[in-house]
Amino acid sequence: MGRLLLSTVAVWLVLIIIRFVFQTVSIAVIRILDRRPSQRHRRMTYRARVVSSIAGFRGAVSLAIALSVPSALNDGSPLPGRDDIIFITAGVIVFDHARPRPATARSSPLGETSR
Repeated sequence: MGRLLLSTVAVWLVLIIIRFVFQTVSIAVIRILDRRPSQRHRRMTYRARVVSSIAGFRGAVSLAIALSVPSALNDGSPLPGRDDIIFITAGVIVFDHARPRPATARSSPLGETSR
């Protein structure tokens, strides 16, 4: 059980990092390709990227994919690791739903006054 919890936390942290890197790279590519002045008004701030990375997704598709992993192999024997996949996926979804509330409240750009 301890190994699964550690794996769940590790996967959750890696997903946060991947979300942040994806957003940063996407924004950099858009800035390189689209140089219109109006694009400057649409730019996402660093703080907004952090909030978006931590907030995550709802997880319905992830859980559906995890549950679609077959429970048995072609010869009828149980598929090893299926329960681990479901546990880790569900754990990441729980962390995504439970953790961001305190973190996003402190770093949310919505609390800032307009300049």
